[in-house]
Amino acid sequence: MKPFPTFAELERRGDSGLPVSWGVWGTDDQLGMLNNITPEAARDAAALVKRGVRFNLDLPVHLPYGVIKPEAHVFRKAPTQTLYQREIGTLMVRDDKVDDLYLQGSTQWDGLTHIGDGELNRFYNGVKSEQITQREGTRNGIEHLANFGIATRGVLVDLVRHFAATGRDWDLAAQQKVSAQDVQACLAAQKVTLRQGDVLLVRMGWVRALLDAPDLEARDALVRPWSCSGLSGNLEMWEFLWNARIGALAADTPAVECMPFPEGQPTLHLAIARLGITLGKCSIWRHWPRTARRMGATRCSSCPARSICAAGWARPPMRWQSNNRRSNSGRSGRRRTGRQALHGGAGPGVENRKPQAG
Repeated sequence: MKPFPTFAELERRGDSGLPVSWGVWGTDDQLGMLNNITPEAARDAAALVKRGVRFNLDLPVHLPYGVIKPEAHVFRKAPTQTLYQREIGTLMVRDDKVDDLYLQGSTQWDGLTHIGDGELNRFYNGVKSEQITQREGTRNGIEHLANFGIATRGVLVDLVRHFAATGRDWDLAAQQKVSAQDVQACLAAQKVTLRQGDVLLVRMGWVRALLDAPDLEARDALVRPWSCSGLSGNLEMWEFLWNARIGALAADTPAVECMPFPEGQPTLHLAIARLGITLGKCSIWRHWPRTARRMGATRCSSCPARSICAAGWARPPMRWQSNNRRSNSGRSGRRRTGRQALHGGAGPGVENRKPQAG
């Protein structure tokens, strides 16, 4: 068997001289670095379970856009939930639907067609734009992540706690960059050695700041500038992640890396196209780090939810919280995109429909 290439051994393409992993897992591969998650990695992760404590790491789908001012993004906005109710004999039936659900709008996994390389005019593994059709035979869709299944060891990288312990200032709004050396120092302080197939779960505090913001103005000020601290996306980070053979990288920030992205320089988003890295965004590390510290654990068995959209470009959670009162007024087609409640849903409306024959 041909040995797995190191970062230095990867092919370089384009005038930039940046590496590509295209062909490492075959010319037809549509998973990228998820291939590092082997059956052995999944089996070893299952052995980590001792107490069976479970944590949901997804925001409700209406966050953040449902709790900030409109037009914070060029086209994304808060989803709208509509509830339908009817009676069939003695059965009380409730259905619902969600409109304006942007798959990159909340907690998500980025698919391998979320970002392409403009220099090479290609997506991961050399895929051309015309091959991305969202029809049968489309390439690099998010459904491949779902069908593969991410079941492996999750490793918490608690940068917030690490920087506090080492006396380093950490300001989410200051566009501070976390280097590969910083991540390695945090892992060393946590006494964690990475294994092939690990999913790195990086805590930087952005989602916590969103949830703890006192009012609409504070939440909007956090989201609207599209500027925040995060991981560096430079080649040293690429090399560290590649040579560690991680399965995926997730964080509790909107972009994982520092925003705005430096023009003309490597970024983790460019690594989606070049290396086939899967990025997870806006995850909640709110309760798990505290419980993990109490239990003395920074590793877990990680099994994210499945995709909901075939041939899509991202995977959101399907978690919807609602503390709004449901109306039984019988009015048809009522729906709201409420922005009042941070932990509530996007204001369900109710539509009463009589059962149809047949």
